[in-house]
Amino acid sequence: NSYVMPLHDFIKNAEVKASATHAILVSDEVETEISIADLENGYFLFAIDGKPIKENGPVHFFYQDGSNKDKPITNIKQIIIH
Repeated sequence: NSYVMPLHDFIKNAEVKASATHAILVSDEVETEISIADLENGYFLFAIDGKPIKENGPVHFFYQDGSNKDKPITNIKQIIIH
């Protein structure tokens, strides 16, 4: 009952410039820089038990390899591509 969105198609449709190499995931407290490849291959969790994430939301980021499954990047409010 949780909803996860693979980011590959979303990033592809955003027409990111070929020169872009990194993305910054912006929350209220911190900015986390990740590679474009990690962003494209990652996932956003946006609902738990069928309800939008309110605490630590609106989305959580998970790496494709599951390395941060127990500690996702949370509170993401904005993505900056550079």
